[in-house]
Amino acid sequence: MALLARLLPKQKIQGDGAIQLGRVSGDVKAVTQVVHQHFYPGALSTPEQPRFDPSEISRPKERPPVVLSPDEHKQAISKILKKRDQLLPRERAGFDRWMEEQFKTRYVKVIPHGELHRIQLYLEKTITNREVK
Repeated sequence: MALLARLLPKQKIQGDGAIQLGRVSGDVKAVTQVVHQHFYPGALSTPEQPRFDPSEISRPKERPPVVLSPDEHKQAISKILKKRDQLLPRERAGFDRWMEEQFKTRYVKVIPHGELHRIQLYLEKTITNREVK
């Protein structure tokens, strides 16, 4: 306390948030004021530059159609069926559900050429995930 008493007369209170120590007599009211300010950056748009449209991100880019010969198509389906046979029963059920959701069918042979790569990737990822566990 002696040290505090020596410091108090020399302290200068400056700026917001300064702390004061001392005695108070009489009516005392405590006032607390909290101010929140939120700043959000806005996209600037000029007449030459249109505003950014976030829906442009989700639009898939159109791919040129994949053209496979009948033999290549059969080979791709054969590879898919071999990988499908490697699935465990639980994985196979998940694969069948995914096929129904994505292609409205469980039959790989009726899938168009351009979509076969999606099935191959799904099967590869399923088998890889099993090996990681």
